[in-house]
Amino acid sequence: MSGPIENSRGVRGRLDFLSGAVLTAASLVAILWLIPQYVPGEATRGEIAPSTFPYITALVVMICSIALMITNWRNFRTVEQSGGWRILAELAGLTIVAGGTLLLIGRFGFVSAGIFAVVCAIYITHYRQHLWLLALISIGLPFLLKYGVWQIFTIQLP
Repeated sequence: MSGPIENSRGVRGRLDFLSGAVLTAASLVAILWLIPQYVPGEATRGEIAPSTFPYITALVVMICSIALMITNWRNFRTVEQSGGWRILAELAGLTIVAGGTLLLIGRFGFVSAGIFAVVCAIYITHYRQHLWLLALISIGLPFLLKYGVWQIFTIQLP
């Protein structure tokens, strides 16, 4: 018996599978073309190459997206389509958040953009249980990343 919950999971699973496929393709484009073309790959003695973190990030995204595809491979042939407008609205919202973060990094630096991004992530995930922890994370995480990365890797973020 196939109820609305199973059909909903099938549609969501198909979208998850397709999202994993798109993210895998985007990761491959980044690894094979964007990073080698636009990010300098050589480091001086005792330093990490500037291309190290973009490669690691693209590799982690590719591994997670392949895992998403493997998890949802059975739902790939689900024919029913629903929720398209909601997905487009979420995509538009996340695009606005990414654009805002990019503008903040360019104008005000990493810490202010990090606080904005963490606050947006908290809002999107609807986490409201421990507000003091949210405040600590939203303000502390960008500072920790900026100064922790600087101390550990001697890489200055904008």
